[in-house]
Amino acid sequence: MNTEELIDSLLYEEESTTLDFKSEQYKFVKAQDSEKAEFLKDIVAFANAWRRSDAYILIGVKEIKGGKSLVEGISDDLDDAQLQQFVQSKINKPVHFSYLTTEVEGKKVALITIPVQGRPIFLKKDFSSLKANTVYVRRGSSTSIALPDEIASMGSSDNSEVKKSPKLEAFIVSGEHDEIQLDSIEQSVILANIPGKDEFPKYGEPAYPTQFRPLAITSSLLGGKNKGYYSEFAEYFRQMQSFFALKIGVKNDGNLVARDVRVVVDFQGLPEGSAVFHERQLPDRPKAETDIPYLHNLNMSPAIYYLSIKTIPEGYRANFDFGKLQSKDSLVCSEHLCLKISRSCQISASVTIYSDDLEIPEKLNLMINVNAEAKNYSVSELMELAE
Repeated sequence: MNTEELIDSLLYEEESTTLDFKSEQYKFVKAQDSEKAEFLKDIVAFANAWRRSDAYILIGVKEIKGGKSLVEGISDDLDDAQLQQFVQSKINKPVHFSYLTTEVEGKKVALITIPVQGRPIFLKKDFSSLKANTVYVRRGSSTSIALPDEIASMGSSDNSEVKKSPKLEAFIVSGEHDEIQLDSIEQSVILANIPGKDEFPKYGEPAYPTQFRPLAITSSLLGGKNKGYYSEFAEYFRQMQSFFALKIGVKNDGNLVARDVRVVVDFQGLPEGSAVFHERQLPDRPKAETDIPYLHNLNMSPAIYYLSIKTIPEGYRANFDFGKLQSKDSLVCSEHLCLKISRSCQISASVTIYSDDLEIPEKLNLMINVNAEAKNYSVSELMELAE
């Protein structure tokens, strides 16, 4: 994931142990110690946080809870080298972090990245309101002082083997054999305009002569030509062109098996007229010949589905059940998730991964860029496709 994609996904998250939003730039150049202390405290607190993934501070963005955060932008920039020199001179051992600026939605924003690293990290001397030998730690969306037993655990974890735990990540499947794992894809749909039902000719003639009617054996009972086949196919074609199907998978990059793995994917803010549904809800292709009714639904055994979809406020929620996932393994749900999209758009699907072996659920975003093209079809074109 590049910087632009990363920031776009972060905009849909809320402040946490791994994320903080700042509407305004840190005061650093020609700033007082009390103002510089805010930056120093945030870096140290995130470095000491209990987490398994990178932490981010996004500057020039206002948090919007329950929705996409607002990009406000910043007017001034900071120098990474000066920030590094300032922080490293104040603490007990080197802390790893990076600072960069980029453009988002036509506005300049800054991104600070703090990877997982050795702890505890603390100041060697008092600096403004920050105290020496005090371990500041990020908890949720706030900062507090670590307790003695927490500090002891930080030190022991640095000197012991890496804790065994699963590390789960969801992906979109691509490739002929489901071998490609992606966190973003491009999809195209066609918004087909078709003629009215009455503009299509009737298909065929009744399969059985009228002289058989006195026996009460009609073509509707025994099967025959479907006179409305062309118009039915046109409607089927129109619907199918506005759909696309996805497969979702999950992988375990950790060093411990993950049991009862469940993946929840939320689609919110879709264009009006859009829908998310299971592949079993796709329309059936019309038949030119009607079937004998009593042959329907024979040999139908109950199906077991590992994907379920329901509506939620402002969208849809897809639930995937993957069961057990071994270390360094991946699984793909065999059932397709289908999306009907009414116009070109970018979809950010919010993903939450649960497992009995995760301390806290894993969260990420999957991006889907949809290009919708309107196209007109004539009666003759659709009849030719139907044949």
